[in-house]
Amino acid sequence: MDMSLLAHYVAFSTRMSFTEAAADLHITQSALSKQISALESEIGTELVERTGKNLRLTHAGTIFLEDASAIVSRYNATRRKLKALSKSGPSHLTIGARVDRPFLLELVSGAVSGLKEAHAEIQTRIWSDDSVRHIDSLSNRAVDALLCIASRELRTPEFLSLPLFDDRLAIIVNKHHKLAGRSSVFISELEDEALLSRPNLSSLDFRWRIEELCSARGFAPSFEMHNLASCQEFFLELGNSILPWTSLTLSSIPESVRSELSVIAIEDEDAQLEYRAFYLADCPNPALPHFLEHLAAVAAKLDVK
Repeated sequence: MDMSLLAHYVAFSTRMSFTEAAADLHITQSALSKQISALESEIGTELVERTGKNLRLTHAGTIFLEDASAIVSRYNATRRKLKALSKSGPSHLTIGARVDRPFLLELVSGAVSGLKEAHAEIQTRIWSDDSVRHIDSLSNRAVDALLCIASRELRTPEFLSLPLFDDRLAIIVNKHHKLAGRSSVFISELEDEALLSRPNLSSLDFRWRIEELCSARGFAPSFEMHNLASCQEFFLELGNSILPWTSLTLSSIPESVRSELSVIAIEDEDAQLEYRAFYLADCPNPALPHFLEHLAAVAAKLDVK
């Protein structure tokens, strides 16, 4: 269907006058009348009742107007977005995510791939730098969207979010630790244990969740800070400490050190983490809605079980 037929029908219905509507559209009265007749022929029903000089919409015409108005409005909005993109040249989109985690890398890569295929003009950059707090990068508009664990800091009216998937907390201990060999533990059992952390981990990582869970049980967790550079050193130097971890991040443990470790699930029902894509409620980037659309589609297919 020619979109101009719908647009002219909506314009006529606003005025209920061929003369006035034709003047608004900068066409002749006869041309507008022919377009309305062509529309009626195409959909197979009378839209305008013509009785002498009196014009009014038929019942079918009134029903059709509601849908036609919505279609024309959506069409015009889409044209404005595309026009804005063409004026600004290539659109740039920056995504913040911990791509050292395979499941997040898979999610981001899939969404970016679909975005490039549908919108080649959008240039995407992945931001993943622990030296800068992720929350600040979003607030300061350094990134347009942030894929991370849903923390208290992000649950404010300033941010909107798209649900992605859930994960559960676990702990990792040296094979000589007293908890080694256990299949699960409760948060309350960690009260007198030293929990390991690295000072350069983002505050939006899962350490805040451990703190929240411990606080709900009446104690503050004791964290030891390690600044070991390599991942292998980090795991092998656990000693008597406990490393909070998650089921989805286990794949990042080097195969060479897995035999020295014991992974234990946290049994508490509330020991779960929710991953979301956060973005500013007033984000002006016209490319963001397209990215979120592809991200939702990939997340729906992602196997994180």
